Amino acid sequence: MSKKVQIILLSTLGAIFLALALYKVYSNVTAKKAFEIQVVNETSSSPLSEAEDLKIKKAKYYSIYSNGKIEKASPFKIKKQTVDVDPTILFDSYTQNNETRIKLKKKNYKLKDQNSKKVITDPNYKRLINRIVEDVRYEAYTLRLFKEGNSSYYAYYRINAGISNAGYLYYFNSKNGKFAKLCKLENGVVVRVKKLDMQY
Repeated sequence: MSKKVQIILLSTLGAIFLALALYKVYSNVTAKKAFEIQVVNETSSSPLSEAEDLKIKKAKYYSIYSNGKIEKASPFKIKKQTVDVDPTILFDSYTQNNETRIKLKKKNYKLKDQNSKKVITDPNYKRLINRIVEDVRYEAYTLRLFKEGNSSYYAYYRINAGISNAGYLYYFNSKNGKFAKLCKLENGVVVRVKKLDMQY
């Protein structure tokens, strides 16, 4: 390889790395605080018991930015929003292209809160669950649903993957159909969610 070609390659690589660095800086500068979450430590299996309310004083709070970045936040208060669903009743798993996928056991199913035993009739929860089924690549260990206001729905999907305690927080806007994976949490269980960016 000639020196001229080497110089061209090095210049090209340098330009690429510079562009990536500038994009990262730009993303961090323009990112907005979109959501805040309250997280507690929880190691027991689903359903998540009311005893978790006793742990709220030790809860951790985080801000989620529009670019997925997470940082610690100040405590906030919001009334309880949760619906806990048994994922073993709801989902089956299968393998496709060497990946674990999930599917609903029944198309017509009743969504029931494990704690209150009440049947949840809001159809938007099912719309959110259908979108999650399309996205996830792990069996579920915990499925916790939230609603805020008239159109903001959330789901905390804790994966069943050996020693991992990781979980994903999803968002669904029932008015415009927007669906997003907000963040990945390595530990803890989401207890409350608060939306900050009303344009989200």
